[in-house]
Amino acid sequence: MTGEDLAVVRAGEPVNSGAARRVTFSAHGMEADWTWADSVIRHPGGEAPTGGIRLRGRHNMENLLAALIACQSFGLDVPDMLRAAAGFEPPAHRCELVREWRGREFINDSKATNLHALNACLLAMDRPVILIAGGKDKQLDYAPLLASLPGRVRAMVLIGEIAPALHSLFSPHLPCERAADMDEAVRRAARLSQEGDLVLLSPGTSSFDMYTGYAQRGEAFRAAALSLH
Repeated sequence: MTGEDLAVVRAGEPVNSGAARRVTFSAHGMEADWTWADSVIRHPGGEAPTGGIRLRGRHNMENLLAALIACQSFGLDVPDMLRAAAGFEPPAHRCELVREWRGREFINDSKATNLHALNACLLAMDRPVILIAGGKDKQLDYAPLLASLPGRVRAMVLIGEIAPALHSLFSPHLPCERAADMDEAVRRAARLSQEGDLVLLSPGTSSFDMYTGYAQRGEAFRAAALSLH
């Protein structure tokens, strides 16, 4: 890379950018040229709130930062780009913001049908989580998830045929409740939550014990969340 090139690099990544102008970004609290924290982007030109953007998760915020840096190099204005980003509707059932209710956000990540997807979603959240998880028992080992819970998950509500096994695994470590269906799960999660929390559906397994697929499960979560008064 030459001095005329731009290298957009996630902070902490061991990337050799050569002679290129290097611009770093982070949504994970690392020192960088562009950062995101507490719903604010901080960059060399100032600060910009991101409250109107429906993307959720640190991974999505880092994608946004990288795009902003690249597009700014072509002369685009940060406020204009953020207004455009605010009009983007994330795909359904993938860290999708369903609603805000009494200071809580309800996030539909029903597409998380395996442990890796669930863990990645948890690591991306920047606020305390009330986690709704469970579904079909695929004989997976959920013990590795224990490392991601401290400081992130305040309580769990468990659903589906795997709920008894998950309750045995997780209840010694944090408050856990079981629910017979999604309506009950959302009501229990809302009761367990505090202002500022995220109520997150990220099941970590498939849905076929209760639903025709992850989309139907996500729609059940949406309906239950929207029914809260």
